[in-house]
Amino acid sequence: MRGNVANAPRPLMNADLEKLIRLHHAETEARRLEAELAQVPRARQELDARLAGERQRLDAAKADLDATTKARRAHEAVVQDLETKRSKYKGQLMDVKTNKEYTAMLHEIEGVERDIRAREDQILEEMERMEALALEVKREEAAFKAVEDEAKVERRTLETGGSFSGSQRRWLRRSGWLEPSPAVIATHQSLSLSSGY
Repeated sequence: MRGNVANAPRPLMNADLEKLIRLHHAETEARRLEAELAQVPRARQELDARLAGERQRLDAAKADLDATTKARRAHEAVVQDLETKRSKYKGQLMDVKTNKEYTAMLHEIEGVERDIRAREDQILEEMERMEALALEVKREEAAFKAVEDEAKVERRTLETGGSFSGSQRRWLRRSGWLEPSPAVIATHQSLSLSSGY
């Protein structure tokens, strides 16, 4: 007997009640979409902040690389000046008259050569640092590009996802959700007011 009850045809609903139920579903969906739409400005701000953070990291890496390059060039300029100074001292070495002056000139040359070696060590350190920073810049550029591409997709989603699409509107119209009868609307409004919607 129970099998017969489950297979028994269901009584048909009143057409207005069906439309009222569809209208309620449409209104619920519209509220959900409005809530999503209200979140769009916040989502855009978060997206812009994330993109700005990535840009800032990329700019910082590039600035470090530029500073290191400038420091290396400054050391190279100092080395060039010191080599000029050393050449001058070596030229003066032949013009000295006494042993004491000759020894003093050799000490000057040794001091300049020590300075040259120290600067060359600094140049090597800067070059190693530049290599590491160049890799970091490439990583940051790749990370920024990935976030930028992701941001473009998210922006498109935010711009199109927060409202009914044309096909959704056509489907709602065809199903009668957007054009219920005046009696259905009046019934729905009275139920909405009484239930707090």
